[in-house]
Amino acid sequence: MRRTQGILFVAQPPDPVGEDAPRVLVVTLPDLADSLRYAEVRNGVEDAFVDAMPTGWRFASHGLLDPRDLEHELAALGSPGVPPGRVCDIEDFCDPQTGAVNEAAVARLGRRLREDAPHLRPRLTVGTIARGANFHDRENALEEIAASLVEGHVLLTAPRRFGKSSLLYALTDQPPAPWLPALADVEDATSPAELVAKVVVALRRTAWLTDFPEVLAAAGPCLKDAGFREVEAAERELAREHEGTWANYLNEVFAALSAGQVPALLLMDEFAWVIEHLREAGDEEQTAALVRALTQVAAPEASYRLLIAGSANLGSLLHGLPEPVVEAFFGAFHRFPLPPMAPAAGRELVRTVLAANGLYPSSEVLDAILGCIGTPIPYFLQLFASRIVEHAAGDELAAADVQRLYEGDLLGPDSKRFFEHYTRAANCYPADWQAPARDILTHLTGGPAAAESLTAVIRRMLPAATDADAEQLLALLEEDLYIGKNAAGNFEFTSKVLRDWWQRHGRLGASA
Repeated sequence: MRRTQGILFVAQPPDPVGEDAPRVLVVTLPDLADSLRYAEVRNGVEDAFVDAMPTGWRFASHGLLDPRDLEHELAALGSPGVPPGRVCDIEDFCDPQTGAVNEAAVARLGRRLREDAPHLRPRLTVGTIARGANFHDRENALEEIAASLVEGHVLLTAPRRFGKSSLLYALTDQPPAPWLPALADVEDATSPAELVAKVVVALRRTAWLTDFPEVLAAAGPCLKDAGFREVEAAERELAREHEGTWANYLNEVFAALSAGQVPALLLMDEFAWVIEHLREAGDEEQTAALVRALTQVAAPEASYRLLIAGSANLGSLLHGLPEPVVEAFFGAFHRFPLPPMAPAAGRELVRTVLAANGLYPSSEVLDAILGCIGTPIPYFLQLFASRIVEHAAGDELAAADVQRLYEGDLLGPDSKRFFEHYTRAANCYPADWQAPARDILTHLTGGPAAAESLTAVIRRMLPAATDADAEQLLALLEEDLYIGKNAAGNFEFTSKVLRDWWQRHGRLGASA
């Protein structure tokens, strides 16, 4: 029986650029005493390499029975050959007799691969859209959304900073078949006419729309090569033109999509902001009309799909509209609440971002980072990683450094701007609810509390508050990410870092 003489480890980046992009690593294996030891060595090295590879790389290993098998394997993989400097001996990474892996050596290899391909490094994207190599671990969410789109239209909800917008861009960059995407950011729309204009212009900016002249006839000329100013001008012109007829115009465009059996996927980002703008203006009639119009175009038999994304407080924002209008709207969509990252995914995000910036944290350090942040919310993970990168000296980082940076920097006065939304969000509540909301959060910094005790907190400031009033205020705080129920049914902060921040700065920031 021929013995395995080596292992071919193939590490390939998602989108290799140029001939110098790292593609292949070959590890030779000395003759070992028994096949069990070989399996131990191979598995140990493979696990270490998987941990060291940059996020998004494809990785596999193949046993080599003969050195000549290398050429055959590389040909089967479609590789042009082994790039210079990419051939390493297994003894560089482990002891072949004991199977003990030299993790530091493997980490150095991962570092070299990242340095060889800087265009593949994840960047720190605090508060901005994460795309390409920066988009991290939402594959399950993408798959679930794709399955929901088969069944009908989708309403994606989550608190701010959970990664909704990045998810929409991922669906735009790599749409699930058979959908043709168009992404409209409607955050700045202050009227239904402006929202409709942004949606229609988003359709007109797609390259695929030129294949459907009947839709262009309804929507207007293609804008796929238009610049920013031209796009803005088109939105303003449409909003003015259809100020009083926006609902009919919306129906005409979507009727054309349906008549042409166009598998369009209209992604509408930041919808909750539009509702908030309308409610702040006191325009209840226009708000209800917009909700009815979107419900109407979200017909179950349509060839297209709507995916509307908004903050988790959308239900509260719609509170007070006619109940049949709200029920019909939510009934027209499959609701998909975006969860926080899984702990393992959050850990990998931090590790990858730090490594891409020259820091190679130990397991103890990663545990300390995740322990400080608590619930792995992408924004807070990226935020803390950015502060660590900015202040850590060299590539040595200890758990004590993590706690020091957390207490002194992330929770310090220089980071107030990063928490501004959370410290001021209660200011957007009804005027007489703002102070009770802040008191509830201050109360919860001391630990979990039952709904009854929080209702008592509310009634200290609002003696006439009913149980329904208390429930609605708690729902607002829950939807804005502040609080949630634990396994015992008591309310607590959903995020440790938010609890720590509120304990130190919250009341001051909210009242500023």
